[in-house]
Amino acid sequence: MMTWIDVHTNTKQFQSLYYYLLENVALDQSCLTKLVIQAQRDLFLLLSRFMFFYNAVDHLESFLNHFPPFPTSFLVGGPADIFVTEVADQLQNLKVEPVLLHYLSQINILQGLELRMTTSTRLKSCLYSFTPPGGPMYPTRTVRHAAWDVLDALFPVSWAIPSACHKSILSTVISMVLAIFLLAFFRLLHKSHVLLLSRIDRLKLGEAQETQDVQERYVVFCNDWEKLLSLFSPIAVNFVQDSFTLEVPNICIPRER
Repeated sequence: MMTWIDVHTNTKQFQSLYYYLLENVALDQSCLTKLVIQAQRDLFLLLSRFMFFYNAVDHLESFLNHFPPFPTSFLVGGPADIFVTEVADQLQNLKVEPVLLHYLSQINILQGLELRMTTSTRLKSCLYSFTPPGGPMYPTRTVRHAAWDVLDALFPVSWAIPSACHKSILSTVISMVLAIFLLAFFRLLHKSHVLLLSRIDRLKLGEAQETQDVQERYVVFCNDWEKLLSLFSPIAVNFVQDSFTLEVPNICIPRER
């Protein structure tokens, strides 16, 4: 095809021919209807591939409105999906760096088009193929930066969290924090042989306590008080000489003997 000669040589020798097919055939309904339906489809696919190269993006909206029906539309999508698919395929076939950079500079015009997820993913994958320094495309630094710029423009990354998710996220975070605290706490209890009593509300460190029902002393041993006390940093601690009391209900923590 003559337009490929222009692409490989980075010239515009056949630009007038392209504009004639675009303006006087594709966008002229009276002339377009004289072609058989398959010829119309082939013409629009051809014009789609070279619209960026010949700087005809100003006709994009009208061009999409004149798209002929395709039998695979229920699978591929509408005119916008077909157009973007052809552009993505064209990008994969470009080997001339100035032409590729020109396409990437024009492709931002696609912002705002409503595409199917499959089409959007296909375009994104195509652009990502130009971002790594190695294969399969082996792009130069200039091409890689241009591809990243296009990706940032067409597929911006948003870190905003919808307000509807705030409540569920907060409850999930709180549950995770409590679970981590309980795991650490019970692990320390098991490691330090700490005994929990059920009828003691206020206990003093270093003294064995008696229950009200059974006259029996329960002695609690702890090998690492600093770790244990760090778990109760928000709890009031009262120091009195060699002992202190914790304002923690139902927990007995005497000094190790």
